[in-house]
Amino acid sequence: VVKASPDFAEARLNLGIALMQGGSLDEAIAELRELTRRDPTNAEAFYDLGLALKQRDDFDAAAAALTEAMRLDAALPEAPFTLGVVLWQTGRAEEAVPILKDAIARRPDYAEAHYMLATILKQQGQPDAALEEVRRTIAIDPKSAEAQTTLGQLLQANHDAEGARAAFAEAERLHKVKADAQAAAFAVNAGLQQLMRKDLARAIAKFREAVELAPDNAQAHFQLALALRGSGQRDEANREFAAARRLAPYLRPPATP
Repeated sequence: VVKASPDFAEARLNLGIALMQGGSLDEAIAELRELTRRDPTNAEAFYDLGLALKQRDDFDAAAAALTEAMRLDAALPEAPFTLGVVLWQTGRAEEAVPILKDAIARRPDYAEAHYMLATILKQQGQPDAALEEVRRTIAIDPKSAEAQTTLGQLLQANHDAEGARAAFAEAERLHKVKADAQAAAFAVNAGLQQLMRKDLARAIAKFREAVELAPDNAQAHFQLALALRGSGQRDEANREFAAARRLAPYLRPPATP
């Protein structure tokens, strides 16, 4: 499409993103640079170019592209957030602070920007300001184990032993939930592989393991239900189908012959 229509901005942008996601950074950068040359008002092109350059550790060029994306689109919060991260990574934390505040002004519920700002403020020896930002992070994203850990560290430094213990305990719980969710996804995939081998019993065992690890994993319940139905355990299968639909209403059991 790009060769046939070289000025088709959306196609070139999609190609650049696909190349970046596939790890072909040099090719992605070339495509995105060409797009910014052909369409110098395309903020998204400059933003994606900045991302690709950042991944290649070309931080100065990344900062220039991200700055241009910010200028072109005052409503794009990802550009100042990523620029703030680049500035922090290159030892320019003082410059990163106002840029991250710009990202938050553009999107007040930007949890990652609040947390990045909290991290920098903590490093700069501003615990009160850091504490405020990390609390905002948690209010937006209660599942952030990293934010809970930082909260615990700040409270501990502030001699709030009880608050610190609670924060560290919540961080540990959230890390376990994340690890269990990852293990459950692995168990579901293992169960599907067992189904491909026609080993229904082992597939059921894997799906049961996934459900136990992550009771809110709709696919685990759904695949278990299908396997149970295939083994003739219809009552339990129906219970698992019901559980899957409570979690994901779009999941409907296929019609039985």
